[in-house]
Amino acid sequence: MLFLTHDEDFLFDRPTEATVVVSRVRQSRRLAERVEVWRRAVLDLLKNPRPERRLELMDDGYLLACEEGPGRSWKAKSPGPRDRLPKDD
Repeated sequence: MLFLTHDEDFLFDRPTEATVVVSRVRQSRRLAERVEVWRRAVLDLLKNPRPERRLELMDDGYLLACEEGPGRSWKAKSPGPRDRLPKDD
């Protein structure tokens, strides 16, 4: 199960079997552009499942795993080469 949301409160919930993707894609972008970034992220996760259950989808198309910090805080890890979403499928 994949849960795509703008609400970062879901990063703080107890772990589940679902993968939570918090979208950081700007609301000011045209809807078609946002949907395309979201579509590529979902397809990438279906083709290349990840062990992480908390991810952030950045405005530039990076899908970053989150890591737990102090005081139950969560932050995105630094991007690596495989974190960039493919342009075409």
